[in-house]
Order: sequence, then C-alpha cells, then structure tokens
Amino acid sequence: MSLVFRCGEKSIELALERMRSDGLVSDDAWFNFNAPDRLRSEVAYRDFDFLTRLCRVGDAETSRAILECLKQNEIVSKDLSFDEEVFEAFQKEVKQKFKIPGTSITPVMERLLFLLSALKRPQRAIGLGTYHGYALVWAVGASCGAQPAYGAEKFYAIDIDPDVTQSALENFAQLEHTDHIEFIAGDGLDIVEQLDGPFDYIYLDVDSRELGKGIYLDLLQGLYDKLEVGGWALAHDTCVPPFADQLEGYLAFVRDQDNFSQSISFDIDPFGLELSIK
Repeated sequence: MSLVFRCGEKSIELALERMRSDGLVSDDAWFNFNAPDRLRSEVAYRDFDFLTRLCRVGDAETSRAILECLKQNEIVSKDLSFDEEVFEAFQKEVKQKFKIPGTSITPVMERLLFLLSALKRPQRAIGLGTYHGYALVWAVGASCGAQPAYGAEKFYAIDIDPDVTQSALENFAQLEHTDHIEFIAGDGLDIVEQLDGPFDYIYLDVDSRELGKGIYLDLLQGLYDKLEVGGWALAHDTCVPPFADQLEGYLAFVRDQDNFSQSISFDIDPFGLELSIK
C-alpha cells in the first residue's frame, strides 16, 4: 500500500498568509486548490521559489540588461562592454579553488558584482563583512585571477571573525594577482575610523548582533567623507523583506540626493543589491 501525504487547505492558507506578511508575494496572491496536483496558478515576482529559480536561469541575460540600464542612466560610458567569456573563465576558476561552507551569493549576483567591478575598475576599495571571501571575490574579481582586466592599488577585506578571515585569505591565495588585497579581522566600525581614504568602492554585507543590517548605515556614515565623489557604495541583502525595518535608515540615506547622486536597487534574486553613486 502506498500513500501520498499532502498538506491540507488550512496549512496551505497559513503558509500563503506567512508569505504575504513577509512580503514574498503580493497581498492578493492566491492558491488554486482546484488546479491539477494543486499547482499554483499565480506567482508574484517576489515569490521566493520564483526568484530562486529566476536567479539561476536568467543570470547572463539579466547582466546584459543591467549593463544597458547603467549606460542609459549615464552611470557608465556608452562605449563600455563586458566580456562574458572572461567572467565565465574566472567563475570556473573560483568554483574549482574556493572552499565555501555556504553562501547567499546567487549565480546572477556573481555576475552582477563582477560586472560592476569590471565597469568601475576601483583602485581603493573596502569590503565589510567579507566572510569566507565568496562575495568579495566577485566584487573585486576584475582585478584578480589569471586574466585580470586591470591593476588595482589597494583593497581592504574586513570581517569581525578571525577564523573566516583566515579562510578568506586561504581562498584568495589560490588565485593569481591578489597581492593588493589585505585581510583584516576586527570590528568594522573601529577599523573604518583607522583607515585612510579616499576610497572609490565600498561593499557592505555585514550582520551585527545588536543592529542586524542596520549596521550598514553606521558603517557608511563612518566612511562617507572618505568616499570620493563618483565613488560607489554597494549593499547586499537590501531586498530581503525581514531586513526591511533594519535597512530603512540606510536606504533613506543613500536615496537622498543630498548624499548620493543616484541609487539603484537590483531586485534580481531573493537578496538584492543597492548601488549608490556619490
């Protein structure tokens, strides 16, 4: 005797209500109980299942559309191009050599971070919350590896955990052309006060025990005067609904034209990225 157990209508409605309250589906999202095999007949864009699949199948096409968006909004020059073959060779190298216990960096985010690095070509950058280095490697990737697109002056990679900092250092040691990257274990708020600017690139991916993602605003304000005009600030996880309250102050700050000339939200996977140009 074989049985198939499926959740009943009440459980499904409770799950759908939770998805609504978490902002993962629209308020009017619904489940069609009469559909064959109880398949949903409507999916909202921020449905986690949908975005999880979207970020894995449409990454190349999305990166091309982002490049055109950046050109149209005059954030980068219209004559810039992105060599997808160079990225894919670097991606293959990283996947073979890096040891990563877990990451929220999706395939489409890998491409986006590498694309932004290749377009901006930062000289002095700082990454905060670099963990085992898997986000950082894409954020600075155009200056690393067997075929770097350009030479950078200095990148600081900062994480409060000395063990993951050591892991990141060991990961990057597997790549060529990484001498310009300095790994520092310590409290980001203290370190940003000690480092001299100017910087032209900031990457934020921190989760404070006390403030959660709210630490982004404190870190950015600590670096604001050291970020040169035209410099870019990147913040990961800005589209995660449970972080919305924590990130409200940060997003208000970067979207205020008195502070940044432009700010773009890349809502392309379950996590998202905010790019702000000073």
